[in-house]
This record gives sequence, C-alpha cells and structure tokens, in this order.
Amino acid sequence: MSIRVDGVSHQYGGHGPVLDQIGLSVAPGKVLCVLGPSGSGKSTLLRLIAGLEQVQSGSLHIGDQLITAEKIVPTEKRQVGMVFQDHALFPHMTVAENVKFGMKSHDDMMLNSLLTKVELSQLRDRYPHTLSGGQQQRAALIRALANRPIAMLLDEPFANVDVALRMALRDDALSALRDSMTATILVTHDPDEAMLMADRIACLVDGRIVQEGTPKELWEKPDHPFVALTLAGGQLLRGSAANGRVETAFGTIDLPNPISGEVWLCVNKRDIALVPGEKAIVRDVRFTEGGNVVSVRAGDESLSVFSEAEEVTPGSSVDLLFKTERLHIFPV
Repeated sequence: MSIRVDGVSHQYGGHGPVLDQIGLSVAPGKVLCVLGPSGSGKSTLLRLIAGLEQVQSGSLHIGDQLITAEKIVPTEKRQVGMVFQDHALFPHMTVAENVKFGMKSHDDMMLNSLLTKVELSQLRDRYPHTLSGGQQQRAALIRALANRPIAMLLDEPFANVDVALRMALRDDALSALRDSMTATILVTHDPDEAMLMADRIACLVDGRIVQEGTPKELWEKPDHPFVALTLAGGQLLRGSAANGRVETAFGTIDLPNPISGEVWLCVNKRDIALVPGEKAIVRDVRFTEGGNVVSVRAGDESLSVFSEAEEVTPGSSVDLLFKTERLHIFPV
C-alpha cells in the first residue's frame, strides 16, 4: 500500500507556513527522498505523517487510512515505522528483544530472517551500548520493519554513522526496505544519499516542493537553482542576458534559449574548458581523481573548472569555454 500527501500546509503560531501545499506519493517498495536544507520543513512533513503533529489542511493517505484535520488517526493506529538519527533502542533490551518488541506477535522465523538480513544474527544477545553506531542503526531499522508497516519514515538515519560504514548501511537498508515492499520516505540534506537511495527525489525549499523526479531527471534537467546546485553539481554565475547572449565577468556566452534580464547561469565544473586568454586568473590548482580542479577568478566572480591539463599554474591568465548545451539558466 502507498503513501499519498495531498495539498498539505502547516504553520506554527502566527508565522508563515512551514509547509505550503505539499503533494507527493510513494508506491509500495519504493523510496522517495525529500531533500532540502535545514529549516525547509522536511522533519515537519514526517511528523505529520507519523501523527506527531496534527494535520491543519489537506489530507494524508496511509494505505486505506484517510487523515485530515477533521479525521484524526492516532499515531499508534497508523501502520507507520520510524527510524531517526539517534536509533532510539531500548538500552535494557538485547538486539533480539528490541526487534521482538516491534512485532505484533512473536515470530521466531521472522525474527531470524530480519537479523540475518542486516547481519546481526551473531549479535542478537548484545545490548545497544556494546554495538557500533552502524549496528545500532541496523537494529533500529529491522525493529521498525518487524511490525510490517505500510509506511517507513527515515529522518536523517545515517547522519551519525562513520563515512566508511555509511555505504554498506545504505545498501542493507535499501535491500530490507524493498524486500518488505514498504513505501518509504527518507528525509536528508545529503545530495549523495538522495541520489544513491531514492527512486524519486522531491526537493523541498522554504516549505515548497520546487521539483520532483528521478535522480537522472533532476541531474539532467534541473528547474530550480537549488536543484541545479545540489544535485546537478552546478555553481552559479551571474550575468545580464539580451539578444541570445549573456554578459558575465568571464566574457560573453551564447545562450541555448532566448531570455532577457538578469540571470543566474548554473554550470558544472566538468562543462567548462580552459583556453588561452586573459579574462580570468588561475587562483589555485588542486589534484583530484583523474585530473585537477582549477579555481579561477574574474572580478568578483569565482568558478571551479575540472581540467586534465598539467601545465595550469596559479597566477596564469586563461579564458573559459562553456558547453552552452549544458548551461541551466534561471532569472534572478
């Protein structure tokens, strides 16, 4: 069964809306990532779905349950599992006891299957304080799944896990979630996590979803500066556009589409080439996998350029050549 959010808005006190006309849906076995900066409303959205905040306007559908301001369903009646940053395991219970606590009825076969799925079988009799952060988070995940929820809500679940362990934990979580056919909403501010885990990504900025799509769609065709900067590897360059061209600190660029006025150009560092010239100064050169990242400056504007050339040196003068078909343009 799926999760659906229709026209949900929410505010605290007399302040403006924290969420403004949110609409999204997640199918069984799929992961929707809600990506946004701190304060964008991500956690409020999860709290509404979980029943920790009351719906003020719009509606929620969790499986067959309809939830509105007039039709309230208590948290314990919603078939929702939740995993947060701090694991929230019971410290006086073993791993197995924590997982069994989440079950509607005792089922040794299911318990063993869940423990095996996330490689905790050998640790079933250990207490939470003896586990690593990654092991605690695995235990929290399968405890939430043990109740066979319709919806799983993950709030920055890997934020406190060492970088070296994060990839393996993400893989384990994805496998467990898809096997359970649970509709999952993951909130994060980490674009890499969103791109790696999500079937679809909803980008939330100032309480509004500014764009939603598959990771590939958002990478190739960002419709908002936040999306271009965060998911498409972009950097912003301001310019003044007219007659199919835009004047920037780095020179004149032909535009792929007609637009006039002050604009932001968003471009990936791999879509810029260094050529002989005098419009920009090389400020720094840093080695990275496969080449160098070159920092260049013109006036008050700075950009990073990926270059395989070895002869680029700080202090030298260059011009920039942009792949205009890869430019993303937004009005200021």
